[in-house]
Amino acid sequence: MNVELPSKDDVLEEVKKILNPDNKGYHVQVVNSDEQVSSLLDEETGELELGADANIFIGGSILDRGITIKNMLCFFYGRNPKNFQQDTVLQHARMYGARSKEDMAVTRFHTTAMIYKILVRMNDLDNQLREWFLAGKDKMETNAIFIGYDKNIKPCSPQKIKASNTLILKSQARILPIGFWTGSNSAIGKTVKKIEFLIENSRNYANQDADGFFEMSKQEVLQILQLIESTYVYDAKHHNQDRKNDVREMMCAVEYCADLSGDKVYALHRTNRNMSRVRANGGWADSPHDGRTDLTPARSKAQDAPVIMFIRQNGEKYKDPVTEVDTGWNNAAFYWPVLLTQKELPPVMYALEQTKGSQVSVVDDTDVLDGINPDEVLKLTYSGDLVEHFGKEGTDYSHSKDFIWETRALKETTAAKYLQKNSDGTFPINPSVKFDVDNDHGIYSRNGNRFPFVFRPYKYLLLSNGRDSMADLMLLELADMDKWKACPEGELDDEGCLRDLDTGDILLHGEDHIMDKQMKKKLFRDDTITQWVVYYPIKKVLRFKKNS
Repeated sequence: MNVELPSKDDVLEEVKKILNPDNKGYHVQVVNSDEQVSSLLDEETGELELGADANIFIGGSILDRGITIKNMLCFFYGRNPKNFQQDTVLQHARMYGARSKEDMAVTRFHTTAMIYKILVRMNDLDNQLREWFLAGKDKMETNAIFIGYDKNIKPCSPQKIKASNTLILKSQARILPIGFWTGSNSAIGKTVKKIEFLIENSRNYANQDADGFFEMSKQEVLQILQLIESTYVYDAKHHNQDRKNDVREMMCAVEYCADLSGDKVYALHRTNRNMSRVRANGGWADSPHDGRTDLTPARSKAQDAPVIMFIRQNGEKYKDPVTEVDTGWNNAAFYWPVLLTQKELPPVMYALEQTKGSQVSVVDDTDVLDGINPDEVLKLTYSGDLVEHFGKEGTDYSHSKDFIWETRALKETTAAKYLQKNSDGTFPINPSVKFDVDNDHGIYSRNGNRFPFVFRPYKYLLLSNGRDSMADLMLLELADMDKWKACPEGELDDEGCLRDLDTGDILLHGEDHIMDKQMKKKLFRDDTITQWVVYYPIKKVLRFKKNS
Protein backbone atom coordinates (compact mmCIF):
# COMPACT_ATOMS: atom_id res chain seq x y z
CA MET A 1 0.00 0.00 0.00
CA ASN A 2 1.41 3.40 -1.03
CA VAL A 3 1.04 6.06 1.63
CA GLU A 4 2.29 9.61 1.30
CA LEU A 5 4.22 10.33 4.49
CA PRO A 6 4.63 13.82 5.91
CA SER A 7 8.13 15.21 6.26
CA LYS A 8 9.97 15.02 9.57
CA ASP A 9 9.86 18.83 9.92
CA ASP A 10 6.08 18.89 9.41
CA VAL A 11 5.61 16.18 12.05
CA LEU A 12 7.81 18.01 14.58
CA GLU A 13 5.98 21.25 13.92
CA GLU A 14 2.63 19.55 14.52
CA VAL A 15 3.88 17.95 17.76
CA LYS A 16 5.15 21.32 19.02
CA LYS A 17 1.78 22.83 18.22
CA ILE A 18 -0.11 20.12 20.09
CA LEU A 19 2.15 20.26 23.16
CA ASN A 20 2.05 24.06 23.39
CA PRO A 21 0.04 24.81 26.58
CA ASP A 22 -1.39 27.95 25.02
CA ASN A 23 -3.06 26.00 22.21
CA LYS A 24 -4.59 23.36 24.52
CA GLY A 25 -3.88 20.75 21.87
CA TYR A 26 -3.62 17.91 24.37
CA HIS A 27 -5.64 16.66 27.31
CA VAL A 28 -4.57 14.50 30.26
CA GLN A 29 -7.30 12.54 32.06
CA VAL A 30 -6.90 10.31 35.13
CA VAL A 31 -9.43 7.47 35.10
CA ASN A 32 -9.79 5.71 38.44
CA SER A 33 -13.46 4.95 39.11
CA ASP A 34 -16.50 3.50 37.36
CA GLU A 35 -18.42 6.70 38.00
CA GLN A 36 -15.69 8.73 36.36
CA VAL A 37 -15.68 6.43 33.32
CA SER A 38 -19.43 6.84 32.88
CA SER A 39 -19.09 10.61 32.74
CA LEU A 40 -16.36 10.37 30.10
CA LEU A 41 -18.14 8.04 27.68
CA ASP A 42 -19.64 9.19 24.40
CA GLU A 43 -23.38 8.50 24.61
CA GLU A 44 -23.63 7.29 21.01
CA THR A 45 -20.51 5.12 20.63
CA GLY A 46 -19.82 4.09 24.24
CA GLU A 47 -16.17 5.03 23.72
CA LEU A 48 -14.12 7.39 25.84
CA GLU A 49 -14.56 10.88 24.47
CA LEU A 50 -11.56 12.43 22.76
CA GLY A 51 -11.60 16.13 23.65
CA ALA A 52 -8.34 17.23 22.01
CA ASP A 53 -5.90 16.45 19.21
CA ALA A 54 -3.85 14.30 21.64
CA ASN A 55 -5.52 12.55 24.56
CA ILE A 56 -3.61 10.91 27.42
CA PHE A 57 -5.48 8.54 29.76
CA ILE A 58 -3.86 7.37 32.99
CA GLY A 59 -5.36 4.55 35.03
CA GLY A 60 -5.11 1.06 36.49
CA SER A 61 -7.66 -1.76 36.67
CA ILE A 62 -10.48 0.47 35.41
CA LEU A 63 -8.66 1.08 32.13
CA ASP A 64 -7.24 -2.40 31.61
CA ARG A 65 -10.53 -4.08 30.64
CA GLY A 66 -13.86 -3.29 29.11
CA ILE A 67 -13.27 0.23 27.76
CA THR A 68 -12.88 1.22 24.11
CA ILE A 69 -10.69 4.16 23.11
CA LYS A 70 -10.86 5.17 19.47
CA ASN A 71 -7.60 5.75 17.55
CA MET A 72 -5.46 4.43 20.42
CA LEU A 73 -1.91 4.49 19.08
CA CYS A 74 0.50 4.50 22.00
CA PHE A 75 0.66 2.35 25.14
CA PHE A 76 2.89 2.43 28.20
CA TYR A 77 2.34 -0.94 29.86
CA GLY A 78 3.96 -1.33 33.25
CA ARG A 79 1.76 -3.90 34.99
CA ASN A 80 4.40 -6.06 36.68
CA PRO A 81 2.89 -8.54 39.17
CA LYS A 82 5.03 -11.10 40.96
CA ASN A 83 3.50 -13.86 38.84
CA PHE A 84 1.99 -13.36 35.39
CA GLN A 85 -0.97 -15.58 34.58
CA GLN A 86 -1.81 -15.87 30.93
CA ASP A 87 -5.58 -15.77 31.17
CA THR A 88 -5.38 -12.49 33.09
CA VAL A 89 -2.81 -10.77 30.89
CA LEU A 90 -4.60 -11.80 27.68
CA GLN A 91 -7.55 -9.65 28.77
CA HIS A 92 -5.28 -6.72 27.96
CA ALA A 93 -4.54 -8.02 24.46
CA ARG A 94 -6.75 -5.43 22.81
CA MET A 95 -3.71 -3.17 23.20
CA TYR A 96 -2.47 -4.88 20.03
CA GLY A 97 -5.95 -4.23 18.71
CA ALA A 98 -7.93 -4.68 15.54
CA ARG A 99 -7.13 -1.47 13.71
CA SER A 100 -6.48 -0.20 10.21
CA LYS A 101 -3.15 -0.66 8.49
CA GLU A 102 -2.67 3.11 8.57
CA ASP A 103 -3.02 3.10 12.36
CA MET A 104 -0.88 -0.03 12.80
CA ALA A 105 1.99 1.67 10.96
CA VAL A 106 2.25 4.26 13.74
CA THR A 107 1.08 2.22 16.75
CA ARG A 108 3.74 1.93 19.47
CA PHE A 109 3.86 -0.26 22.57
CA HIS A 110 6.30 0.58 25.39
CA THR A 111 7.14 -1.75 28.27
CA THR A 112 10.06 -3.22 30.23
CA ALA A 113 12.37 -5.98 28.96
CA MET A 114 10.97 -8.43 31.51
CA ILE A 115 7.32 -7.82 30.60
CA TYR A 116 8.19 -7.97 26.89
CA LYS A 117 9.87 -11.36 27.38
CA ILE A 118 6.75 -12.74 29.08
CA LEU A 119 4.40 -11.33 26.43
CA VAL A 120 6.53 -12.98 23.72
CA ARG A 121 6.20 -16.33 25.49
CA MET A 122 2.46 -15.94 25.77
CA ASN A 123 2.31 -15.17 22.06
CA ASP A 124 4.40 -18.28 21.25
CA LEU A 125 2.09 -20.47 23.30
CA ASP A 126 -1.03 -18.93 21.79
CA ASN A 127 0.32 -19.36 18.24
CA GLN A 128 1.25 -22.97 18.96
CA LEU A 129 -2.24 -23.69 20.26
CA ARG A 130 -3.76 -22.05 17.17
CA GLU A 131 -1.58 -24.19 14.88
CA TRP A 132 -2.72 -27.35 16.66
CA PHE A 133 -6.40 -26.50 16.15
CA LEU A 134 -5.97 -25.37 12.53
CA ALA A 135 -4.17 -28.65 11.80
CA GLY A 136 -7.00 -30.58 13.43
CA LYS A 137 -4.64 -32.13 15.94
CA ASP A 138 -7.11 -31.55 18.76
CA LYS A 139 -9.10 -34.43 17.22
CA MET A 140 -6.07 -36.71 17.06
CA GLU A 141 -3.99 -38.33 19.76
CA THR A 142 -2.44 -36.16 22.41
CA ASN A 143 0.46 -34.15 21.02
CA ALA A 144 0.88 -31.30 23.50
CA ILE A 145 3.33 -32.37 26.16
CA PHE A 146 3.62 -30.47 29.44
CA ILE A 147 6.72 -31.13 31.50
CA GLY A 148 7.82 -30.13 34.96
CA TYR A 149 4.47 -28.92 36.33
CA ASP A 150 1.83 -31.47 35.53
CA LYS A 151 2.22 -34.04 32.76
CA ASN A 152 -1.54 -34.02 32.10
CA ILE A 153 -2.61 -30.41 32.24
CA LYS A 154 -6.28 -30.33 31.26
CA PRO A 155 -7.54 -27.33 29.26
CA CYS A 156 -10.08 -26.54 31.99
CA SER A 157 -7.95 -27.47 35.01
CA PRO A 158 -8.29 -25.14 37.99
CA GLN A 159 -4.50 -25.16 38.13
CA LYS A 160 -2.88 -22.59 35.86
CA ILE A 161 0.59 -22.41 34.41
CA LYS A 162 2.28 -19.08 34.99
CA ALA A 163 3.53 -17.80 31.65
CA SER A 164 6.60 -16.25 33.26
CA ASN A 165 7.74 -19.79 34.11
CA THR A 166 7.19 -21.46 30.76
CA LEU A 167 9.46 -22.30 27.86
CA ILE A 168 8.01 -23.14 24.45
CA LEU A 169 9.97 -25.72 22.47
CA LYS A 170 9.17 -26.35 18.83
CA SER A 171 10.89 -27.68 15.74
CA GLN A 172 14.28 -26.05 15.03
CA ALA A 173 13.84 -23.26 17.57
CA ARG A 174 16.86 -21.22 18.70
CA ILE A 175 17.45 -21.00 22.45
CA LEU A 176 20.29 -18.90 23.86
CA PRO A 177 21.14 -16.57 26.76
CA ILE A 178 21.14 -12.82 26.08
CA GLY A 179 21.75 -9.67 28.10
CA PHE A 180 24.34 -11.24 30.39
CA TRP A 181 27.53 -9.54 31.58
CA THR A 182 30.70 -11.54 32.24
CA GLY A 183 33.21 -11.67 35.04
CA SER A 184 36.69 -10.23 34.56
CA ASN A 185 39.46 -12.19 32.89
CA SER A 186 41.06 -12.96 36.26
CA ALA A 187 37.72 -14.20 37.59
CA ILE A 188 36.59 -16.42 34.69
CA GLY A 189 39.80 -17.11 32.70
CA LYS A 190 40.44 -20.54 34.26
CA THR A 191 36.81 -21.59 33.80
CA VAL A 192 36.85 -20.58 30.12
CA LYS A 193 40.02 -22.64 29.59
CA LYS A 194 38.32 -25.62 31.27
CA ILE A 195 35.30 -25.21 28.99
CA GLU A 196 37.59 -25.18 25.95
CA PHE A 197 39.44 -28.25 27.25
CA LEU A 198 36.18 -30.20 27.72
CA ILE A 199 35.02 -29.32 24.20
CA GLU A 200 38.29 -30.08 22.42
CA ASN A 201 38.86 -33.30 24.39
CA SER A 202 35.37 -34.62 23.84
CA ARG A 203 35.48 -38.21 22.59
CA ASN A 204 34.30 -37.38 19.05
CA TYR A 205 35.91 -33.94 18.61
CA ALA A 206 38.45 -35.34 16.12
CA ASN A 207 35.64 -36.92 14.06
CA GLN A 208 34.11 -33.70 12.79
CA ASP A 209 32.18 -33.74 9.54
CA ALA A 210 32.76 -31.35 6.64
CA ASP A 211 30.82 -28.56 8.41
CA GLY A 212 32.58 -29.05 11.75
CA PHE A 213 29.87 -30.99 13.61
CA PHE A 214 30.71 -33.76 16.07
CA GLU A 215 28.65 -35.82 18.51
CA MET A 216 28.52 -35.13 22.24
CA SER A 217 26.49 -36.78 24.98
CA LYS A 218 23.80 -34.90 26.84
CA GLN A 219 25.80 -35.07 30.05
CA GLU A 220 28.87 -33.48 28.43
CA VAL A 221 26.75 -30.61 27.12
CA LEU A 222 25.07 -30.02 30.50
CA GLN A 223 28.41 -30.00 32.29
CA ILE A 224 29.75 -27.35 29.89
CA LEU A 225 26.60 -25.24 30.11
CA GLN A 226 26.84 -25.25 33.89
CA LEU A 227 30.39 -23.93 33.65
CA ILE A 228 29.34 -21.29 31.11
CA GLU A 229 26.58 -20.12 33.45
CA SER A 230 29.15 -19.60 36.22
CA THR A 231 31.00 -17.06 34.04
CA TYR A 232 27.95 -14.80 33.59
CA VAL A 233 26.93 -11.88 35.82
CA TYR A 234 23.34 -10.75 36.43
CA ASP A 235 22.71 -7.73 38.66
CA ALA A 236 20.85 -4.43 38.92
CA LYS A 237 23.90 -2.52 37.67
CA HIS A 238 23.66 -4.21 34.25
CA HIS A 239 19.82 -4.25 34.16
CA ASN A 240 19.73 -7.94 33.24
CA GLN A 241 18.30 -9.72 36.27
CA ASP A 242 15.26 -10.81 34.27
CA ARG A 243 17.57 -12.96 32.08
CA LYS A 244 19.27 -14.85 34.91
CA ASN A 245 17.51 -18.16 34.12
CA ASP A 246 18.39 -18.20 30.40
CA VAL A 247 21.13 -20.85 30.68
CA ARG A 248 19.04 -23.01 32.97
CA GLU A 249 16.24 -22.93 30.43
CA MET A 250 18.75 -24.11 27.83
CA MET A 251 19.73 -26.97 30.13
CA CYS A 252 16.08 -27.99 30.50
CA ALA A 253 15.68 -27.90 26.72
CA VAL A 254 18.84 -30.00 26.23
CA GLU A 255 17.50 -32.55 28.73
CA TYR A 256 14.25 -32.93 26.82
CA CYS A 257 15.60 -32.81 23.27
CA ALA A 258 18.47 -35.21 23.98
CA ASP A 259 16.15 -37.68 25.69
CA LEU A 260 14.23 -37.89 22.41
CA SER A 261 17.43 -38.37 20.39
CA GLY A 262 18.85 -41.17 22.48
CA ASP A 263 21.19 -38.85 24.44
CA LYS A 264 22.83 -37.58 21.23
CA VAL A 265 23.65 -33.91 20.62
CA TYR A 266 25.53 -32.51 17.61
CA ALA A 267 28.08 -29.88 18.65
CA LEU A 268 29.76 -27.06 16.74
CA HIS A 269 32.81 -25.23 18.10
CA ARG A 270 33.59 -21.72 16.87
CA THR A 271 36.25 -19.28 18.16
CA ASN A 272 37.60 -15.74 17.67
CA ARG A 273 34.23 -14.03 17.37
CA ASN A 274 33.50 -10.36 18.16
CA MET A 275 29.76 -9.90 18.58
CA SER A 276 28.77 -6.74 20.50
CA ARG A 277 26.58 -6.94 23.59
CA VAL A 278 24.06 -4.29 22.54
CA ARG A 279 22.45 -3.78 19.13
CA ALA A 280 22.25 -0.42 17.37
CA ASN A 281 18.62 0.01 18.51
CA GLY A 282 19.58 -0.49 22.16
CA GLY A 283 18.30 -4.07 22.48
CA TRP A 284 20.37 -7.05 23.57
CA ALA A 285 22.39 -8.74 20.81
CA ASP A 286 20.97 -12.22 20.16
CA SER A 287 22.86 -13.64 17.17
CA PRO A 288 26.39 -14.68 18.19
CA HIS A 289 26.47 -17.15 15.30
CA ASP A 290 27.11 -16.46 11.62
CA GLY A 291 23.97 -17.04 9.57
CA ARG A 292 25.81 -18.55 6.58
CA THR A 293 28.61 -20.61 8.15
CA ASP A 294 26.95 -21.56 11.45
CA LEU A 295 23.14 -21.37 11.45
CA THR A 296 22.44 -22.65 7.93
CA PRO A 297 24.45 -25.88 8.27
CA ALA A 298 23.10 -26.26 11.83
CA ARG A 299 19.53 -26.29 10.51
CA SER A 300 20.50 -29.00 8.02
CA LYS A 301 22.16 -31.02 10.78
CA ALA A 302 19.41 -30.70 13.41
CA GLN A 303 17.04 -33.33 12.00
CA ASP A 304 16.87 -36.20 14.51
CA ALA A 305 19.00 -34.61 17.25
CA PRO A 306 19.55 -31.08 18.60
CA VAL A 307 22.58 -28.94 17.77
CA ILE A 308 24.56 -27.00 20.37
CA MET A 309 26.88 -24.25 19.14
CA PHE A 310 29.69 -23.29 21.51
CA ILE A 311 30.86 -19.88 20.25
CA ARG A 312 33.94 -18.36 21.89
CA GLN A 313 33.75 -14.58 21.94
CA ASN A 314 36.83 -12.40 22.48
CA GLY A 315 34.78 -10.19 24.80
CA GLU A 316 36.54 -6.92 24.05
CA LYS A 317 35.45 -3.56 25.42
CA TYR A 318 33.96 -1.14 22.90
CA LYS A 319 32.35 2.29 23.14
CA ASP A 320 30.45 3.65 20.15
CA PRO A 321 32.36 6.80 19.05
CA VAL A 322 29.16 8.52 17.90
CA THR A 323 26.71 7.74 20.74
CA GLU A 324 29.40 7.03 23.38
CA VAL A 325 27.27 4.07 24.48
CA ASP A 326 29.25 1.11 25.85
CA THR A 327 28.20 -1.79 23.60
CA GLY A 328 31.13 -4.11 24.34
CA TRP A 329 32.14 -6.55 27.04
CA ASN A 330 34.50 -6.86 30.01
CA ASN A 331 37.78 -7.54 28.17
CA ALA A 332 37.45 -11.25 28.98
CA ALA A 333 36.95 -14.10 26.53
CA PHE A 334 33.80 -16.16 27.17
CA TYR A 335 31.57 -18.80 25.57
CA TRP A 336 28.14 -17.94 24.16
CA PRO A 337 26.07 -21.12 23.58
CA VAL A 338 23.21 -21.47 21.10
CA LEU A 339 20.86 -24.47 21.09
CA LEU A 340 18.92 -25.42 17.97
CA THR A 341 16.20 -28.00 18.60
CA GLN A 342 15.80 -30.89 16.18
CA LYS A 343 13.31 -30.89 13.31
CA GLU A 344 11.67 -34.09 14.59
CA LEU A 345 10.39 -32.48 17.79
CA PRO A 346 6.77 -32.62 18.94
CA PRO A 347 5.59 -29.25 20.29
CA VAL A 348 6.20 -28.99 24.02
CA MET A 349 5.69 -26.46 26.76
CA TYR A 350 8.12 -26.61 29.66
CA ALA A 351 6.93 -25.28 33.01
CA LEU A 352 9.98 -24.00 34.89
CA GLU A 353 10.69 -23.27 38.54
CA GLN A 354 7.19 -23.95 39.77
CA THR A 355 8.38 -24.62 43.30
CA LYS A 356 10.42 -22.29 45.40
CA GLY A 357 14.12 -22.91 45.06
CA SER A 358 13.78 -25.36 42.17
CA GLN A 359 16.78 -25.50 39.89
CA VAL A 360 18.53 -27.56 37.28
CA SER A 361 21.53 -29.46 38.62
CA VAL A 362 23.89 -31.63 36.68
CA VAL A 363 24.38 -35.21 37.81
CA ASP A 364 28.14 -35.79 37.84
CA ASP A 365 28.70 -39.31 36.51
CA THR A 366 32.29 -38.74 35.34
CA ASP A 367 33.94 -41.08 37.83
CA VAL A 368 31.20 -43.74 37.53
CA LEU A 369 31.69 -43.92 33.75
CA ASP A 370 35.49 -43.69 33.82
CA GLY A 371 36.87 -45.88 31.01
CA ILE A 372 33.37 -46.63 29.65
CA ASN A 373 32.28 -45.67 26.13
CA PRO A 374 29.25 -43.37 26.73
CA ASP A 375 27.65 -44.58 23.48
CA GLU A 376 27.29 -48.02 25.10
CA VAL A 377 25.46 -46.68 28.17
CA LEU A 378 21.68 -46.35 28.53
CA LYS A 379 20.99 -43.66 31.14
CA LEU A 380 17.70 -43.83 33.04
CA THR A 381 16.18 -42.57 36.25
CA TYR A 382 14.99 -45.01 38.90
CA SER A 383 12.57 -44.18 41.69
CA GLY A 384 13.64 -46.26 44.65
CA ASP A 385 16.58 -47.59 46.62
CA LEU A 386 19.13 -48.84 44.06
CA VAL A 387 21.09 -51.07 46.46
CA GLU A 388 17.94 -52.59 47.94
CA HIS A 389 16.68 -53.58 44.49
CA PHE A 390 19.86 -54.48 42.58
CA GLY A 391 22.29 -55.35 45.37
CA LYS A 392 25.64 -53.97 46.46
CA GLU A 393 28.55 -53.12 44.16
CA GLY A 394 30.04 -56.35 42.80
CA THR A 395 26.81 -58.36 42.97
CA ASP A 396 26.95 -60.88 40.09
CA TYR A 397 23.85 -62.39 38.46
CA SER A 398 25.58 -64.04 35.50
CA HIS A 399 25.33 -67.54 37.01
CA SER A 400 21.85 -67.09 38.47
CA LYS A 401 18.95 -69.14 37.10
CA ASP A 402 16.69 -66.07 37.11
CA PHE A 403 17.92 -62.66 35.98
CA ILE A 404 17.00 -59.50 37.80
CA TRP A 405 15.34 -57.19 35.27
CA GLU A 406 14.91 -53.50 34.65
CA THR A 407 11.89 -52.68 32.47
CA ARG A 408 10.75 -49.73 30.37
CA ALA A 409 7.42 -49.25 28.57
CA LEU A 410 7.91 -47.97 24.99
CA LYS A 411 6.07 -44.96 23.64
CA GLU A 412 6.52 -42.91 20.51
CA THR A 413 8.13 -39.90 22.20
CA THR A 414 10.92 -41.86 23.92
CA ALA A 415 11.30 -45.05 21.85
CA ALA A 416 14.42 -43.71 20.08
CA LYS A 417 16.28 -44.08 23.37
CA TYR A 418 15.71 -47.85 23.34
CA LEU A 419 15.39 -48.75 19.65
CA GLN A 420 17.39 -48.15 16.51
CA LYS A 421 15.91 -45.45 14.28
CA ASN A 422 16.06 -44.73 10.54
CA SER A 423 17.09 -41.33 9.18
CA ASP A 424 13.45 -40.68 8.19
CA GLY A 425 12.31 -41.10 11.79
CA THR A 426 10.84 -44.60 11.43
CA PHE A 427 11.94 -47.65 13.39
CA PRO A 428 13.54 -50.43 11.30
CA ILE A 429 11.87 -53.83 11.34
CA ASN A 430 13.88 -56.85 12.47
CA PRO A 431 14.45 -58.83 9.22
CA SER A 432 14.11 -62.12 11.10
CA VAL A 433 10.58 -61.23 12.25
CA LYS A 434 7.63 -61.22 9.85
CA PHE A 435 5.76 -57.92 10.13
CA ASP A 436 1.96 -57.55 9.95
CA VAL A 437 1.86 -54.71 7.39
CA ASP A 438 -1.97 -54.72 7.30
CA ASN A 439 -2.04 -53.68 10.94
CA ASP A 440 0.86 -51.27 11.12
CA HIS A 441 0.46 -48.98 14.13
CA GLY A 442 4.11 -47.96 14.30
CA ILE A 443 5.63 -48.45 17.73
CA TYR A 444 2.26 -49.74 19.01
CA SER A 445 1.98 -52.65 16.53
CA ARG A 446 1.15 -55.91 18.33
CA ASN A 447 2.39 -57.91 15.33
CA GLY A 448 0.97 -61.23 16.51
CA ASN A 449 2.79 -60.82 19.87
CA ARG A 450 6.20 -60.94 18.11
CA PHE A 451 8.36 -57.89 18.80
CA PRO A 452 9.25 -56.49 15.33
CA PHE A 453 11.79 -53.76 16.14
CA VAL A 454 15.57 -53.67 16.69
CA PHE A 455 17.12 -52.84 20.07
CA ARG A 456 19.88 -50.28 20.45
CA PRO A 457 23.02 -52.29 21.35
CA TYR A 458 23.78 -51.06 24.87
CA LYS A 459 26.25 -52.84 27.14
CA TYR A 460 25.59 -50.89 30.33
CA LEU A 461 22.74 -49.33 32.22
CA LEU A 462 23.34 -46.21 34.35
CA LEU A 463 20.57 -45.55 36.86
CA SER A 464 20.15 -42.40 38.96
CA ASN A 465 17.48 -42.06 41.63
CA GLY A 466 17.07 -38.34 40.92
CA ARG A 467 17.93 -35.56 38.47
CA ASP A 468 20.12 -33.37 40.66
CA SER A 469 23.65 -33.51 42.06
CA MET A 470 22.43 -35.40 45.14
CA ALA A 471 21.23 -38.42 43.15
CA ASP A 472 22.74 -41.85 43.81
CA LEU A 473 24.24 -43.54 40.74
CA MET A 474 24.55 -47.22 39.85
CA LEU A 475 26.30 -48.67 36.79
CA LEU A 476 24.97 -52.09 35.75
CA GLU A 477 26.39 -54.49 33.16
CA LEU A 478 23.70 -55.92 30.89
CA ALA A 479 23.52 -59.53 29.79
CA ASP A 480 23.97 -60.35 26.09
CA MET A 481 21.27 -59.03 23.75
CA ASP A 482 20.02 -62.51 22.89
CA LYS A 483 18.63 -62.63 26.45
CA TRP A 484 16.72 -59.34 26.15
CA LYS A 485 13.00 -59.52 25.59
CA ALA A 486 9.96 -57.35 24.93
CA CYS A 487 6.39 -58.25 25.89
CA PRO A 488 3.06 -56.81 24.62
CA GLU A 489 1.52 -55.74 27.92
CA GLY A 490 -0.67 -52.77 26.90
CA GLU A 491 -4.37 -53.47 26.29
CA LEU A 492 -7.28 -51.27 25.17
CA ASP A 493 -9.35 -50.04 28.12
CA ASP A 494 -13.15 -49.95 28.37
CA GLU A 495 -13.20 -46.71 26.37
CA GLY A 496 -11.14 -48.26 23.56
CA CYS A 497 -7.98 -46.30 24.42
CA LEU A 498 -4.43 -47.57 24.69
CA ARG A 499 -3.01 -45.86 27.78
CA ASP A 500 0.60 -45.51 28.86
CA LEU A 501 1.35 -48.18 31.47
CA ASP A 502 3.42 -45.66 33.46
CA THR A 503 1.38 -42.45 33.35
CA GLY A 504 -2.11 -43.39 32.14
CA ASP A 505 -1.84 -40.92 29.24
CA ILE A 506 -3.73 -41.87 26.06
CA LEU A 507 -1.28 -43.19 23.46
CA LEU A 508 -3.72 -44.28 20.75
CA HIS A 509 -7.46 -44.65 20.14
CA GLY A 510 -8.38 -48.17 19.09
CA GLU A 511 -12.15 -48.13 19.04
CA ASP A 512 -14.75 -46.34 16.92
CA HIS A 513 -18.23 -46.72 15.44
CA ILE A 514 -18.36 -47.35 11.69
CA MET A 515 -21.25 -47.68 9.24
CA ASP A 516 -21.87 -51.05 7.57
CA LYS A 517 -23.42 -51.55 4.12
CA GLN A 518 -26.92 -51.29 5.59
CA MET A 519 -25.94 -47.91 7.12
CA LYS A 520 -26.07 -49.32 10.61
CA LYS A 521 -23.56 -48.32 13.22
CA LYS A 522 -21.13 -51.03 14.16
CA LEU A 523 -18.51 -50.92 16.90
CA PHE A 524 -15.00 -51.51 15.59
CA ARG A 525 -12.27 -52.42 18.06
CA ASP A 526 -8.68 -52.90 16.89
CA ASP A 527 -6.94 -55.41 19.13
CA THR A 528 -3.76 -55.34 17.03
CA ILE A 529 -2.63 -52.38 19.17
CA THR A 530 -0.41 -52.75 22.23
CA GLN A 531 2.30 -51.09 24.29
CA TRP A 532 5.53 -53.05 24.40
CA VAL A 533 7.61 -53.35 27.55
CA VAL A 534 11.36 -53.95 27.18
CA TYR A 535 13.06 -56.20 29.74
CA TYR A 536 16.78 -55.59 30.31
CA PRO A 537 18.50 -58.51 32.10
CA ILE A 538 21.13 -57.36 34.63
CA LYS A 539 24.41 -59.29 34.63
CA LYS A 540 26.39 -57.45 37.31
CA VAL A 541 26.43 -54.39 39.58
CA LEU A 542 29.67 -52.72 38.49
CA ARG A 543 29.79 -49.43 40.40
CA PHE A 544 27.74 -47.52 42.94
CA LYS A 545 28.13 -43.87 43.94
CA LYS A 546 26.15 -42.58 46.90
CA ASN A 547 25.54 -38.82 46.80
CA SER A 548 22.40 -38.50 48.92
